Amino acid sequence: MSCPSITLESGETVELIPKPMQPDLDWLKANLPAGLPISDDVRLYFCSEPACLSNPCLHGDTCEETDTGFTCLCLERHRGERCEEDVTINSLKLLGEKKNEGTLALTSRSSPNTYVLVNQDHWNKNLSQFACQYLGFEGVFATVSGPLYESPSVDVPAEAESVVCPANATNITDCWYSEIKVGHINASEIISIVCCPVNPCNISGPPLGLESGALPDSAFSESSCHLAHCSRGGRLNSKSAWLPDSTDPSPWMQVQFESSYIVTAITTQGKVNYDDWVTSYTFSSSFNNTSWTDYLNVYSGSIKIFPGNYDHDSHVTHTLARPIVGRSFRIYPKTYHVYFSLRMELYGYGPLTDAIASLNLDAKLGCTPPVLGEGLGVEDGRIPDSSLTSSSFFHSTHEAYRGRLNEVFVTEVSAGAWIPAPGDNTKWIKVDLGKDTLVTGVITQGRSIFIQRMTSFQISYSRDNTNWTFTLEEQCGVRQTYAGNYDAASTVTIVFPEPVTTRYVRFHPVTLIGPGALRFEVLGINN
Repeated sequence: MSCPSITLESGETVELIPKPMQPDLDWLKANLPAGLPISDDVRLYFCSEPACLSNPCLHGDTCEETDTGFTCLCLERHRGERCEEDVTINSLKLLGEKKNEGTLALTSRSSPNTYVLVNQDHWNKNLSQFACQYLGFEGVFATVSGPLYESPSVDVPAEAESVVCPANATNITDCWYSEIKVGHINASEIISIVCCPVNPCNISGPPLGLESGALPDSAFSESSCHLAHCSRGGRLNSKSAWLPDSTDPSPWMQVQFESSYIVTAITTQGKVNYDDWVTSYTFSSSFNNTSWTDYLNVYSGSIKIFPGNYDHDSHVTHTLARPIVGRSFRIYPKTYHVYFSLRMELYGYGPLTDAIASLNLDAKLGCTPPVLGEGLGVEDGRIPDSSLTSSSFFHSTHEAYRGRLNEVFVTEVSAGAWIPAPGDNTKWIKVDLGKDTLVTGVITQGRSIFIQRMTSFQISYSRDNTNWTFTLEEQCGVRQTYAGNYDAASTVTIVFPEPVTTRYVRFHPVTLIGPGALRFEVLGINN
């Protein structure tokens, strides 16, 4: 069947197209010659203007003619009979009271005022990165699950089943979401994120149940026990502690969760009412209790040795620059005071679904580590002796300039470290860097051939040698006390969360072994 062309009012010539119509078979049989066979599936056609002539599909999407009219072939980011709904992401926010973490909620261009949640299906580390960057953060610290937060409040109880991005996406608003599911939301599959930077004054994530008892005794195990002091007594602030057997050559204490968790920090204590504590340890994780992954130093790539406690009761907390994922976690004590004794708590996020755990394994968890810097000249002598001073010194061979990192003991010449005078209750040693310098951290050591060291200390800095500020005091409201050295020769490196601009740096010993001794370097950026 051919159809004529017509001229529209605009002057455009358009060829009509045939469209089928359902015939009236009774009328045909009554009016056509008798005996003419008429099939029940006979079709009549009429000539019609093309339904797609003015493209009824929105957003420029493709219109396709059909027997009864048209159908719209919508791009992936468009929905509806006429592609009227644009589900490209318009905005997003974090639900909850915390600025940098919470349950993710987003809106679309077509519904810019209606927030929906996001399912974990097809979510990946790049999407978490995009989301944090959209919110004004440096990047993503970790991707976690919805149940970690209070029940999120959104405009409607709905979730996007997945978020899709083109290959060239550079922003979360380049992406769109798939079908919306209303009701029956599984909170454990809802995406939540933690963005960088994290607050240096607070631990990321809640305690994981050791102290509170939420983690049952059956979750604890150990390499050995001394008498009845097994690992179940190793909960933070308990009246007991874990003590390994004295013959145990490689002691460890383990906690195992039923699901995967992200661990972001570790807090340790010694044994209550006894002078027993762990002074250094390593940390590892596993998914199967067979294959273990040691926690590594983010700067050197070697196994990280954590300075432990300096008394039996104080909490010493180490935040992990790179959080770790696992189901089982072990502490391996390396050195101790009097005897191995340990109480502990872990902090972080969980339980995680397998999908979220896998996503975090594939990603590089954590924020960009703070700048390490380089030695500013205490060790190699670029800083002159006259620039190293102290509140006191024990003897002329113990003066401040003997406190250089890796200083060597020489009889009657150098004690091999700075040692303050007995009775000095406000001990300090100071370095003058000569000019305002970007300082990133410090390295400390004890005295090489004696059991003398600084086991905890504070740091202050000044630009004018008059007005002094202690590290993190302005940000956190308290002076930061750092765990110091656990033996005479090993170094302990402290890297500040952010560099400070200063000329003078002071060390303030808090707890000591023997009369105390210190060798040190200041880290920073010269230019």
